[in-house]
Amino acid sequence: MGKSLSDYYSEETQKYLDKFFRKYSLDYILECLDNLKDLKVLVVGEAIIDEYQFGSIIGKSAKEPIIALKYIKKELYLGGSLAMANHLASFCKEIGLFAMLGEKDSHEDFIRQNLRKNIKPTFFHKGNSPTIVKRRFLEDVTFRKLLEFYVINDSELSEEQTDKLIKKLKPLLSKYDLVVCSDFGHGMLNQKSRNLLINKVKFLALNTQANAGNFGYHTISSYPKADFLCLDEREIRLECKTKNGELEEIAKGIFEKVRSNYMIVTYGPNGSIGYKNKSKLEVCKVPSFAIKDIDKVGAGDAFFAISSPLIYNKVPLELVCFIGNAVGALAIDIIGNKESITKKDLVSFIENILT
Repeated sequence: MGKSLSDYYSEETQKYLDKFFRKYSLDYILECLDNLKDLKVLVVGEAIIDEYQFGSIIGKSAKEPIIALKYIKKELYLGGSLAMANHLASFCKEIGLFAMLGEKDSHEDFIRQNLRKNIKPTFFHKGNSPTIVKRRFLEDVTFRKLLEFYVINDSELSEEQTDKLIKKLKPLLSKYDLVVCSDFGHGMLNQKSRNLLINKVKFLALNTQANAGNFGYHTISSYPKADFLCLDEREIRLECKTKNGELEEIAKGIFEKVRSNYMIVTYGPNGSIGYKNKSKLEVCKVPSFAIKDIDKVGAGDAFFAISSPLIYNKVPLELVCFIGNAVGALAIDIIGNKESITKKDLVSFIENILT
């Protein structure tokens, strides 16, 4: 008899799952996922192209202290807000996308060809800029990353460009039930456009990503309020400038200060922690369900994308964290954003855990 996924989990995780499935039936979980289908979701954020260069290691260069690789292949995937829209497209019938491309080297044809059919894209082209490309060099067998280049102009938009962006974005906001904004801190959004999102959106789900291009300069405090915040451990610690200390208590302190009804903090192999309702605080911790760890790129974006409409639909917080962790487990088993998370794969994963 074959093993189920849960057989690979620790005894503690198996006990958690036994308790969880006594609380939430498979039928109820599937119903919560089915209820997403009629939602209209707008994804806002920078478009990113993930370029993966694969090679086999030849050895150390004879003249320089660097590793030499023999080129094997190059692959391009949709990243950033583009990947998030593709994830959501399997769960909701109508997905809007407002993304920033470059005026030159836009990759627009490639992007349009690889977006799912039910996504309605609106693009803003940043002047004197390329579409952001994150070029990664990997060893082909282990998929270990050796080097990363950013092809980017991350300067802030001028006042004129900001006004053009707002003119394009503003009419879209009232057409959607919720806006899922992943602010990658690469120059698309500034305080004027952020204020538009804060004040004009019915329900704002928000992530401010900490990455190599903005580290230390870009935190959640750029937004005075949001309906749902989704952050990882590093982003929480950056916000409160605390390197050490118990994450659960640090995140609780951040949640008590921000104007938000919900917050989820992801922390890799430890799973996620959810916070709800400051006046009568609800906290839940859900373990990770990942078995493999091929590539972490995009896993947090996938978690955020799928958890946002669940929060909007008032699905119980623990169940949102559970589904988000299942999405994350699927995502880190994929190279970059080569494939999108589908509803079919997610349901299959959850059924496998249940058995």
